[in-house]
Amino acid sequence: MRRNLANALLVVSLGLVGCAQVTEVADQAAIRLDGMLGQGRGARTEAANESERAYRQGLRYMNGEDMARDERRAATYFQEAAAAGNADAQFLLGLSYQDGQGVAKDETEAVRWFRAAAAQGHADAQYLLGLASWRGVGTTKDAAEAVRRFAEAAASGHAGAQYHLGVAYGSGQGVEPNDEAALLWLERAAAQNHPEAQFLFASAFTNGRGTGKDHAWAARWYGKAAEQGLARAQYMLGLSYGAGLGLPKDLERAFFWLSLAAERGDEDAAVLRRSLSGRLPPEVRARVESRAADWHPTQGEGPEDGPTVRFVQIALREIGFDPGPVDGAYGARTRQALVAFQRRAGLDADGSVSAVVLARLRADRALKKSN
Repeated sequence: MRRNLANALLVVSLGLVGCAQVTEVADQAAIRLDGMLGQGRGARTEAANESERAYRQGLRYMNGEDMARDERRAATYFQEAAAAGNADAQFLLGLSYQDGQGVAKDETEAVRWFRAAAAQGHADAQYLLGLASWRGVGTTKDAAEAVRRFAEAAASGHAGAQYHLGVAYGSGQGVEPNDEAALLWLERAAAQNHPEAQFLFASAFTNGRGTGKDHAWAARWYGKAAEQGLARAQYMLGLSYGAGLGLPKDLERAFFWLSLAAERGDEDAAVLRRSLSGRLPPEVRARVESRAADWHPTQGEGPEDGPTVRFVQIALREIGFDPGPVDGAYGARTRQALVAFQRRAGLDADGSVSAVVLARLRADRALKKSN
């Protein structure tokens, strides 16, 4: 291939007509071309190494690793690496311009660098480009373009993009409305512990939008979002306990979650909390208020988090097993009941709360209700 390239270059540039002469010179040119290509590869590798070094130096200044934190120097190094094509540096330079860190705030320039990184498949850049188009910040407001960018990032597993894609399908902004597609993308984001996605996914099962109503399954997702501190989910969890929707009726737990939501500014929660307050003894209110004051958000990750175990306990009860009280604690009785269910269902009887187990519990609940 290199000899053919050398031949072509020589014929075109020198106009040589003697075949033997062309062949001899081409052989020499091919040798020189090998050297040139080798040098080119070496130069490209060295340029890539320099770009990576500049990017990492920028990170060190940005994070204050072994040196004083310096946003201006970080941005300078990101500019150097970004200009050389480093996608991560392009993304971080875009963030620098977006937030005005180390450089003058310039949302248009931020979008320019996000585009450069997105062209290289950088999912975070694709997502932020989607947000920019969704909101019309730094670029023209364009819901269809936003959806395109969200879809790119969502396909790479970006939870925020999956959430916004679900919102787009649910609202019909930038794409034809599709409740089933909305539910699919919200579920994927919810599975990655995205609290807003968990809330909207739960709402679909509360209202029966795009799926059948299932208050117990909704309560699981409200619970996961509530434990992360999402006020609206805390309100819905409190409401579920107060009304016995998908959860055993428990006014003390209802008061607890409504208190947390009210503290975070949810007006509906504040109204319901006041209504519920008079129905509880003073010592119960004091106990709940003390717990609420000490409460801190948690990620609630893992298969045996409280909201998931509560759902498992409810489901097991409904299909004829005894997991003990519905308290969200994965104790010995719950495990024994789950193992018995797994044996009956022909699943591995290991007591694990897996996606397969949850799906089978939901299916058996639905079958029990239909009979």
